[in-house]
Amino acid sequence: MGAACPAPVAAGLSGLDPKFIQILIATGLLAGALLVGAFVVALFDRWRKRRANETFSAHDQLTSFRLLYERGELSREEFERIRAQLLARLKASETAEAAAKSVETGAKATLPATDGTGSPHSGDSPPPPQAPPT
Repeated sequence: MGAACPAPVAAGLSGLDPKFIQILIATGLLAGALLVGAFVVALFDRWRKRRANETFSAHDQLTSFRLLYERGELSREEFERIRAQLLARLKASETAEAAAKSVETGAKATLPATDGTGSPHSGDSPPPPQAPPT
C-alpha cells in the first residue's frame, strides 16, 4: 500500500481499523453508484422531454388520417369527425399565430372602416357617395 499511496496517507490509514476502511470503501462505492444513477436519470429525462416536443402538427395528422381513410382503415364518418376536429385546431392555431405576430409587430387589430352602410372601404380612399335620402 505504501507504493501506491503517498507516505502521509499510507501512514494515516495503516493505523485505522480494517472494518472502518471497508466501511469507507463501501460508502464511496455507494456514493459513486448514486451519482451514476442520478446522471442516468437526468439523461433519460432530457431524452423523454426531447421526444415529447416531437409531436406531429395538425397538417401531418390530417395527412395520416386521410391515408388511412383512402386505404379503407377508417370509415367516412370517422374520417369526417377527425377532420372536423383537426381543422378546428388548425384554425385556432392560425388565429393564435396571427395574434402573436400582431403583438410582436405592435400592430393593433382594427376593424375595417365602413361607409355607413356596413360595407368596408379602404382608409386611403374616400367612402363612396351615399344616395340622397328620399
